Amino acid sequence: MIFEDMVEIWVPVVFGAGGVVLGLTNYLGKVRAKRELEALKSELQIHAAERQMRVSNLYERRAERIADLYGRMAELSPMCERHVPQLERGNRQEDLSELTGKLSDFCLFFDTSQIYFPERLCILLEKTVIALKTSLSGNSVDNGAGDQADGAAQKEKMAAFVAAVTAFEATIPLAQKALKEEFRKMFGS
Repeated sequence: MIFEDMVEIWVPVVFGAGGVVLGLTNYLGKVRAKRELEALKSELQIHAAERQMRVSNLYERRAERIADLYGRMAELSPMCERHVPQLERGNRQEDLSELTGKLSDFCLFFDTSQIYFPERLCILLEKTVIALKTSLSGNSVDNGAGDQADGAAQKEKMAAFVAAVTAFEATIPLAQKALKEEFRKMFGS
């Protein structure tokens, strides 16, 4: 009887305690899951903010490159207009080296910045840049070497240079228009 009385007393206590433990375990599991979910949510928000920052920086760099290319073209256009007629007549001026240097800088900038520009603009400028590079890579006008260079070869070099500059000058308005459109599109205007 004593054993039966003990069973009657302890069975509800044990099962009740088990229920409490089970309930407590369930509650703690939910609390832990909620904390893990909140931590995961917080981590995802941090990653999203970091990604947004990288995209924003890239967007800003792209806008700067577009504006810089536009400015370089705006600077070169009058230089080309001023020098091409003189070059076609065979007049060499000292500031021809300035034009050659600017064109060379433009080619380098364009090559290193193509990733930022729309493909249609790259295609528009690529042929002209290739022509410029060809004319500037040692085949262009060699100041001071006119006496040593063959007259026909010198004329050919000059013609190649003039053709490249003329082609560049012809693409500037089209490229500038494309750059303006791309810049405005970036800012929704």
